Amino acid sequence: MSKEMKPQFNEDTLSEQPALEQLQRLKYSYIHGGEFDPEFNDRCERLNP
Repeated sequence: MSKEMKPQFNEDTLSEQPALEQLQRLKYSYIHGGEFDPEFNDRCERLNP
């Protein structure tokens, strides 16, 4: 493996992506939150004090 291709070990690569891939293999559809409810981000954004 080259230096440019360092594996990234984080929550996304270790749990979220594998779970999504497994569910898609089981014929579940994936819908990104922004597509499901475009106004979701507006209601859930944290405001910095």
